[in-house]
Amino acid sequence: YLKDTLERVEMDLKRSERYSFHLGAKLVRGAYMEHERERSKNLQYPCPIHDTAEDTHQCYDEVVEYVMRYRWQNGSGTEIMVASHNQASIEKAVVLMNQLGLQ
Repeated sequence: YLKDTLERVEMDLKRSERYSFHLGAKLVRGAYMEHERERSKNLQYPCPIHDTAEDTHQCYDEVVEYVMRYRWQNGSGTEIMVASHNQASIEKAVVLMNQLGLQ
């Protein structure tokens, strides 16, 4: 749900390479959205979450695909849990897993 999620994930993956650790990530959508909105308003900084649900869905799906492709290209040093109630996102993830031969 954060606008900079992909950049954060890219940084985490680079860090796992640099320091040689196995990265495990649970990808969630929207768990702290209201808290983030309120915090940014109270502290008077730009809201860090996506403006629309559609933007959030697109970001989530892009991050899932990015991490899956990263694992496919770089081996098994990365694990993700796709933690979503969004059926379309789950279906996209399963299709991509099958296409890439991931288990």
